[in-house]
Amino acid sequence: MNPFFKLLQVSLGHEVAFKNQISPDEWKRIYDTAKLHAVAGLLYVGVQRLPKELQPPTELMMEWFVLAKKIEQKNRLLNLRAAELTEKFRQDGFRSCILKGQGVALLYPNPYCRQSGDIDIWVEGGRKKVYRYLQGQKDEPLEIEFHHAQYPIFEDAEVEVHVIPANPQWPYSFWQVNRFTKSLEEEQFSHRAQLPDGVGEIGVPTAAFDRIYSLAHIYKHFFSEGIGLRQIVDYYYILRQGFTEEERQETVKWLKRIRMYKFARAMMFVQHRVLGLEEQYLLCEPDTKEGNFLMKTIMQGGNFSRGGRGKKAGETKWGHLFRTMNDNKHLLFHYPRGVIGYPIYSLFHFIWRVSHGYK
Repeated sequence: MNPFFKLLQVSLGHEVAFKNQISPDEWKRIYDTAKLHAVAGLLYVGVQRLPKELQPPTELMMEWFVLAKKIEQKNRLLNLRAAELTEKFRQDGFRSCILKGQGVALLYPNPYCRQSGDIDIWVEGGRKKVYRYLQGQKDEPLEIEFHHAQYPIFEDAEVEVHVIPANPQWPYSFWQVNRFTKSLEEEQFSHRAQLPDGVGEIGVPTAAFDRIYSLAHIYKHFFSEGIGLRQIVDYYYILRQGFTEEERQETVKWLKRIRMYKFARAMMFVQHRVLGLEEQYLLCEPDTKEGNFLMKTIMQGGNFSRGGRGKKAGETKWGHLFRTMNDNKHLLFHYPRGVIGYPIYSLFHFIWRVSHGYK
């Protein structure tokens, strides 16, 4: 097994033997790959578990330590901001649920090792009501999209307010995901969790919801900005919450309705063979062929836009659209709905924004 993936499994708590020392150059490649995929904080946990003689050179170890501390500090800040944001919405009459981020970090044995990004918060009330409220809080126009709005409430933390949690780009899948969301919506807004160090309480998704939502989120980005190992590790911990056979069958039923079952089988291969997830936590039979293809695609990219698939400086929206469509050609025979759905949704979103007066 590649030393990077050995270290990843060690970081996840698996017993993996390192028979040979890793060269300084190889350690640098491991470190750079970890940063590209936003798992450097997690892999530092694994590095600390290695015998002293197998650890990276001292200089790199110190650099890694500093980065891990910065990741921890960012998590502490976002925990505080997530609690403050949740409380603000509560006081103003809105229930909310933190998607991904600080919510899923609570599933990690060390919630401070997960590399955080922005705060994604799903707010109850519907698109018109929530967007009207948000715009009333700010003097300048907000950056509003069909499913979420940028909400610059903090100077030190970016916030996206979602009115729907997931927006698959194939029309039928979009409809089915919203059916699924409606069926579990009440539970998501009433499911609470305490953040570390007593900083406050937030709403978090239930395991049943997260098994579908998080995979739908990964699937969407697979055809746009690309995905990284941080999202794969998040899903690992979501699955490790466990489920009954009845719950597994219910999840599989929705995966098939949403047209994500093939992708789910590929994901189960990655979870089992690459991350070492035990068979009892797999939702369905892994697909070796599609799983190898998925893993290859993940490693060619990186965490969302870091692998070069995100919007480039100076690139127009239409230029980004056509470049992404070209990049997706190799996915067409594997996931045709995802490839074709991307330009369909982009056109729909453009029309929706124009018709609602958003530039």
